[in-house]
Amino acid sequence: MAAEDFSFYLEKVPGHFCHLGAPNYFAHFIDNEIPHHNPKFDLDERSLSIGVAIWLKIVERALNS
Repeated sequence: MAAEDFSFYLEKVPGHFCHLGAPNYFAHFIDNEIPHHNPKFDLDERSLSIGVAIWLKIVERALNS
């Protein structure tokens, strides 16, 4: 289970938690391992369209089943 509070919701209702890799490795040549929830974290916005496509496919499959 992920180390997020979301896991407590999943104990009560069905759901899903996934990790979408989104650090901007091109912006940080020296230290590209800046963790999430860090003020220096820089989101690679190209990952947003990937995340949207994944969720659209999940919803499409759920509606068609």
